[in-house]
Amino acid sequence: MTGRIGIVGCGLIGRGWAIVFARAGYEALLYDSQHGAVAQALAAIDGNLRDLERLGLIPEAAAVRARMQACATLDSALDGVTFAQESIPEDRNLKADIFGRMDAAAPADAVLASSTSAIPGSQFLADMPGRARCLIAHPANPPYLMPVVELAPAPFTSIAATERCRALMTEVGQVPVLLKKEVPGFVMNRLQTGVVNEAVQLVQQGVMSPEDIDKVMRFSLGLRWSFMGPFETMDLNAPDGFKDYATRYGAAYQTMGRDLHVREPWSAATIDEIEAARRRLVPRGKVGERQAWRDRRLMALLQHIRKSDGDFGE
Repeated sequence: MTGRIGIVGCGLIGRGWAIVFARAGYEALLYDSQHGAVAQALAAIDGNLRDLERLGLIPEAAAVRARMQACATLDSALDGVTFAQESIPEDRNLKADIFGRMDAAAPADAVLASSTSAIPGSQFLADMPGRARCLIAHPANPPYLMPVVELAPAPFTSIAATERCRALMTEVGQVPVLLKKEVPGFVMNRLQTGVVNEAVQLVQQGVMSPEDIDKVMRFSLGLRWSFMGPFETMDLNAPDGFKDYATRYGAAYQTMGRDLHVREPWSAATIDEIEAARRRLVPRGKVGERQAWRDRRLMALLQHIRKSDGDFGE
């Protein structure tokens, strides 16, 4: 795999994308408008690559790193690219501005994608002269360890641009999934919203502590969901499959669903309670170290999943 990929924005998501493409053999051109951001990203990437090599997830960290290039300007980061991925802060106006500049600077045949977490493309891409080549490619975080990518074309995105993006994501080892229509937050974050909002409300109502709610997810649902989705989970949790499960438990889910509080606001007191619980476990100055721990655990999980896929099938 050869070619050039523009990486616009080098925070946690952008640096993850750089690993995705460089790992697959592409030259990743990194640009960020914030002074020092690219150098900081590359320093973090060096540590990520060492961990990946140590666990056997890449053959040689130095070879991957050699395919990354720091760029001082947006134009240089888009020079000769076939694809560019934007990962700047979640602000509609900022994204509209950077896409206007990207559209003007990138080669006419390049596909331009955004990592936005929740904003439909039609809300900031509609005024681009080249809007037909623009779409959302929303990753999980970090992209190089959680491979799903939500492709969310706007109504004006061409089928060809979407298919080129899907093909590229598959080629570089990601798992593209397609939204059939625009919806705020896409699918990943909407599913996550249901869990997160109810978790906050369970704390707010005094049902369970933040620490114990994390344990419920970690040692029950999270174990299953690390290798199967909710529909397969239901399909396998009744003797005769999904419809049997729906017949047995559907009414109970409907009753619980009416009692959920996922639309309720998060109170300041609850936010402070959860923050205090988290800081007891991980002091504020240690959050970065815990992020590195998370990434290494994800690497080890990927290593295990690859072996399990080989041993037992996907």
